[in-house]
Amino acid sequence: MEQSAPQPAPAGDTAALPQSGEISVGSSLQRRKQSDRQPAGAIVTFEDHAAYADAPRRSVLIELRSRVLSLDDQLRQGEQCTTSQRIRYKIPGGKIFLEVKVQRAAILLRLVDGGCPDPAGITTDIPESFGWGQLKKQITLLTMADLDAAMPFIEAAYRVRP
Repeated sequence: MEQSAPQPAPAGDTAALPQSGEISVGSSLQRRKQSDRQPAGAIVTFEDHAAYADAPRRSVLIELRSRVLSLDDQLRQGEQCTTSQRIRYKIPGGKIFLEVKVQRAAILLRLVDGGCPDPAGITTDIPESFGWGQLKKQITLLTMADLDAAMPFIEAAYRVRP
């Protein structure tokens, strides 16, 4: 009996494609996304994060930083910028009381619950299952008015001591 040469699969029939040597579009997209990020161990500055945000949020972020640093001269040493678009602020003694997640069109605050009343409902609780440790509340900032409303929560979070 003669062996016949393999026949090409009909167009659109992926079941007949060989399994080895597959091309995955998803993996090339993932590689592209990873290459857009800062390499691990790269030095990231506040200015890098400010440049990432859109213009309206950039001004909110700059004002937020100014107000946070005005709470205590030592907070400047406790400011930590990460490659994942986050800025952490530590109280003297090393405890993080505020983490700022910089997005292009929003700024997310994750902070310690300082017991500040929230009649306007601007905070949301962070579920324990998220693993954020002492950071229990989240506030979204879009405007300077949002920042004004969030400042009492930031100040209360700063006053909480371990």
